[in-house]
Amino acid sequence: MDIKKGTGIWSSFPAEYGVKLGKFFAQGFWPENDCQLLTNGEEAYPSMLAEIERASHFILFEVYIFRQDSVGEMFVQAFLSAAQRGVKVLLHVDGFGSLGSRPYLESSLQHPNLLLRFFHPFILRWQTLHYFRRRNHRKILVCDQNAAFLGGINIGEEYLFLSPDGKNGYRDSHLRIQGPAILELIQKFLALWPGSKETEAIKKIFSDSGGIRKKSSQPGQITGNPFHFQKANRAFVKIVSNNLFFKRFVVRYQYRSLMRHAQSFVYITNPYFIPDRWLLYEVYRACKRGVQVHILLPSRNDILLAGWAMENLYDRLLSWGVRIFAWKGFVHAKTAIADRHLSIIGSFNWDHLSLFKNLEIVAVIADVVFAQKLESLFLQDVQNSVELNLQQWRQRPWYFRLREKMAYLLRWWL
Repeated sequence: MDIKKGTGIWSSFPAEYGVKLGKFFAQGFWPENDCQLLTNGEEAYPSMLAEIERASHFILFEVYIFRQDSVGEMFVQAFLSAAQRGVKVLLHVDGFGSLGSRPYLESSLQHPNLLLRFFHPFILRWQTLHYFRRRNHRKILVCDQNAAFLGGINIGEEYLFLSPDGKNGYRDSHLRIQGPAILELIQKFLALWPGSKETEAIKKIFSDSGGIRKKSSQPGQITGNPFHFQKANRAFVKIVSNNLFFKRFVVRYQYRSLMRHAQSFVYITNPYFIPDRWLLYEVYRACKRGVQVHILLPSRNDILLAGWAMENLYDRLLSWGVRIFAWKGFVHAKTAIADRHLSIIGSFNWDHLSLFKNLEIVAVIADVVFAQKLESLFLQDVQNSVELNLQQWRQRPWYFRLREKMAYLLRWWL
C-alpha cells in the first residue's frame, strides 16, 4: 500500500493565494480535498457518528480523553454497532487522559472485530516514570476512505454543552476532511498502532476496497477516484505529526513558517499559550514587520498554573503590538489563520508538553474558502471576548504579578 504524500506542490501552488511559501513548507500538500470546519460538539459529534454508522470496511479512532458520560456512551454504542456489521474497528486511547474511564471502556468494548489499545498505560512503577509525561494528545477519526476528522475535540459532555455565558463547557474546533489527504491520516494512525497484524489487516481491507491511489506522472497529482469527494473542491491539505524522538519539532515548524510568511495578519486561538523562545521570536518578528497579530485566549483556564503562566507573557506581547482577546469562558480550540489563505487546525498547544512531550497532529490547509470561514469564526469569538489593555494590565496588584512569575518558572512542567 503506497500512501506516500504528494510532492511538487511548490511549483504548482495557486498564484491567487498571494503568498510565497518557503520551499520546504510548501511540500507535502495533497490537492483536491474538501474541508469542513466543525464548531463544538454540537456540529462535530453528529458528523462523526454519521460517518461511523456509514462505514463498511474499517474505522480508525485515536483520542486523548474518552469520558464515561452520555457522549462517551454514544460513541461506544456506535463502535459496537459498526463491529457487529463486520467493520474492523481500531481504538487507540491515551492511558492517562482516559485513566478514569479505562475500566468502563475495557468492559464495554468487547467484540472480535473491535480492538482497544491504551497508549502508555498509567502504571505506578518506577520503570514507567520516564514516559509518564509522554502522552498521545492526537484526536483522529478515519472511516473507510469516505471521511476523516481531526482537531481539538475529545469525547465528553463538556464539548457538547456550551452555556451562553461560557462558564460551562468548552469552545472548540474540529476539521472534517474528504479527499486524498485521508491517506496521510491512515498512515499516521497505523504508524503508531502497537500491532503489525492489525496494521497489515487494515492495509489489506483498504486495498480490497479500492483505496490504493497511485501517483500520476505529474508530481503532486493522483490518479483514480476511490474517494467520495467533489472534485470542484480544491483545498490543498498537509497532515503533519510529530513523534516522541525524531521529527520532534515538525509541528512547531509549521507555525513558525506560518508566522514567517504572513504579510497582513495572523489570528491565533489556543488554550495554553506558553510558547518557547523560537515561537515567541516569530511573533515578535511578525509584529516588527507590521503584521497584525491577534491572539484569542481563555479568560479562565482549566489548569490554574497554566493560566497564570500565560498571563506572565501578556505585558511583553501587548508592548509588541499584539492584540489579546480573553474569551468569556474556556476556549479549547487550536487554530491559526494567515492572510486569508493559510490555516492550521489540530491538537497542538503552544506549551512545553506539545513541544517536547506529547504526540500531536495538525492539518495545514491552503484554501481561501476555508480560511475565510475560520476567520469569520475567530471574529465571532472576538465579539464574545474582552480585549486586554496594556496600561490597565500593568495596574494589576503586585501579588498577581508575583504568582504569574512563579507559575512561569514552572512552565516546563505544565
